[in-house]
Amino acid sequence: MLNYKTNAEILEEFDKIVVGHTKAKKMLISLVNRSKIGHYHKYLSQENPTDDIESINCLLVGASGTGKTFMVRTLHKLVSFPLVTLDATRLGPVGGSEGITVKDIAKLIVENARECMVADPLQYFSLEGTIDQTVVFIDEIDKRAKPFESSGTWNLQIQASLLSLLEGEEGLGKVSFIFAGAFSDLRAERGVKKSIGFHSAAVEDKKDDDITDRDVIKYGLMPELVGRLSSIVTLDEMTYEMMDKILHEMLIPERLAQLQLMGVDASSAVNAEVEDAMIEEA
Repeated sequence: MLNYKTNAEILEEFDKIVVGHTKAKKMLISLVNRSKIGHYHKYLSQENPTDDIESINCLLVGASGTGKTFMVRTLHKLVSFPLVTLDATRLGPVGGSEGITVKDIAKLIVENARECMVADPLQYFSLEGTIDQTVVFIDEIDKRAKPFESSGTWNLQIQASLLSLLEGEEGLGKVSFIFAGAFSDLRAERGVKKSIGFHSAAVEDKKDDDITDRDVIKYGLMPELVGRLSSIVTLDEMTYEMMDKILHEMLIPERLAQLQLMGVDASSAVNAEVEDAMIEEA
């Protein structure tokens, strides 16, 4: 019998691994879990309640290191679903040495679905159903947004090709897409300072979470492509509280456990008492 988790159960597990980004985590959970539950009921009743389930596509905006890729990979571990990951810088309007085309992506989705069926035939019992549950994660999409003079037309062609996939022209209408990018110039324009650590906060009148569909369209994403996105979510900036929680509730306990497995006296090997001033200077 198949097992599935509710959104609340997944979020509880997610929170133990990823600190912050609550809005993004909820959106990602809804995206990957929406058809899985439908296919679970299909397995029980041999009916097809997923016919009316549409794909959910989204865009994650966040500086490098904020955890966009890590969140998707973590969710993949928590909830088994077919995942295809790509880097937008590898995409091209034509094949061969110039990049991965839309038809190549379609082939990757089908090949990945077949591999999932072989690995877990109870969970993935039909090719069509497995493809419907697939999530395609495309990172660095901002590199294909800004219309540089030398590659602006090329970028537009790539976006148009991606749009055809989202619209189901390759027979993949229920596949969900997660796009991600730093959009650093856009974030800088919105008032987010470029720096590392806790000093990368936004100015009071221009917050990073104000980024909208109009902003990314102005940045260079096609309006038609943005129109296929269910949501645009900006990841949280790192705060003192987040770093403190990561350090004391995740990193230090994990390191102590590793040392204990190695037979090392963890109490003398690691000083878990970290002063607040040390964190503030990180």
